[in-house]
Amino acid sequence: MAQQRRKMREQDAEKLLPLLAEFNNMAKELVRLLNHKVAVKEKKVAVYLTGMSLPKNANMNVSVKLIDIRNTDATMKGKGSFNVKMPWERDAMSGPSGVVI
Repeated sequence: MAQQRRKMREQDAEKLLPLLAEFNNMAKELVRLLNHKVAVKEKKVAVYLTGMSLPKNANMNVSVKLIDIRNTDATMKGKGSFNVKMPWERDAMSGPSGVVI
């Protein structure tokens, strides 16, 4: 069964007031300390993120592999490998020769 709420006597309440005030002061200090820890961690994360950014004057390079357009080998499960002409190969061969990017 649920307990019924009892009113505290005035004498008991007066005894608890200093304890509650001290508890509130401790709680405020704990919140202040936790906020400080959060601020320190946020600052560390900001440093990590700025350290990860690329320099503004960095040169960007693209690595390109050469392929032989005429000899494309395809492999199918159970059928082995065979030569196939891909649709993009047909388009590349029909136009003027040059570099395909």
